[in-house]
Amino acid sequence: PPRRGAQQHGGRDGQRQKVDVTIGDFDGDDDISFFQPDDEPRSEPRQPEAHHPASRIEWTQEPAMRAMQEELKTLRSLFQDQLQLMEWHRMGQQQPVRTSLLKRLNGLGLGNDVCRKLADRLGTGEDPDAAWRRALGVIAKNLPVNADDIVDQGGIVAVVGPTGVGKTTTVAKLAARYALRHGHRHVALVSTDNFRIGGQDQLRNFARILGVPVHTAGSREELGQVLEELADKRLVLVDTAGMSQRDMRLNEQLQTLSGAHAGIRTYLLLSATTQLSTLAETVKAFRHIKPAGCIVSKVDEATSLGGVLTVLLRSQLKVAYLGTGQRVPEDLQPARREKLVETACRLSEAFQQDEDEETLALSMGGRAHAGI
Repeated sequence: PPRRGAQQHGGRDGQRQKVDVTIGDFDGDDDISFFQPDDEPRSEPRQPEAHHPASRIEWTQEPAMRAMQEELKTLRSLFQDQLQLMEWHRMGQQQPVRTSLLKRLNGLGLGNDVCRKLADRLGTGEDPDAAWRRALGVIAKNLPVNADDIVDQGGIVAVVGPTGVGKTTTVAKLAARYALRHGHRHVALVSTDNFRIGGQDQLRNFARILGVPVHTAGSREELGQVLEELADKRLVLVDTAGMSQRDMRLNEQLQTLSGAHAGIRTYLLLSATTQLSTLAETVKAFRHIKPAGCIVSKVDEATSLGGVLTVLLRSQLKVAYLGTGQRVPEDLQPARREKLVETACRLSEAFQQDEDEETLALSMGGRAHAGI
């Protein structure tokens, strides 16, 4: 078997594949940068061409001219789509390895920008399987991981994130892991969830089972006072209210955290079942509080990890743990690069769908005509 990269056994004809990802020396192939400051795809939509004032007036005042303009736009779009399809088929004949790699990376659910960067760098050889193995290895090596950081370091840790991603359960898992390793006397819980009915009750139940104290705080001042009272605890976990990344009250809650105590480290909780565009929007909404890392929940419920991998590669937000079920604390595992990629490959194989060649061609092909 190859010395480096990832090894894949079996075919893609219905047989389950065993994927072993190994990080090694990739002869410079691993220096690909996926980082995007705005966490948005780099391929921006084409902007309409600027018009002179005179022509703008002519188009808007004459209904017939406006209808002609719309028809020309439609024809232009159809023409561009045809060019992209032709370019995709041409690439399949002239660059079969690159085309095969794009298809397989797309099957993982990765963003188009990540697929293209990997294919551009690694799709020039003669062996599609070798290119695939190297691509998996490069993905693994570039994944930012901060394994077991919370349990090792302790301190004041706030878990933030959108509604329904499992923040309270994750806080309970972290508390249980810490209590098992260092003793329950050294950990305490704090809830700032004053928005959800019964939100604090769940945390109180977990605290009673674990034998750890739980406190509540409804404002920045209350939170600061509670944290001062818990200064003798080695680990204080703060459970926050879940809010949409578009909720106007989100900034208020984040300011409460950032202003209550200088030593608070925030971890963003992301659900593996969330689609890529929403994950990217969430990371962008919480970025200004500078999270120390993230935790990925609901891995056991996901049918693809492509969205999570893409956001991690783009944002370089270090992932500390993976939530793999509801059991406390068993279903919280330290993140491992190789395990993440192996799981993504297994999910892709288990839930693979017939690829729409035309859709794939329009999203991946025709780069030479992007400016038409």
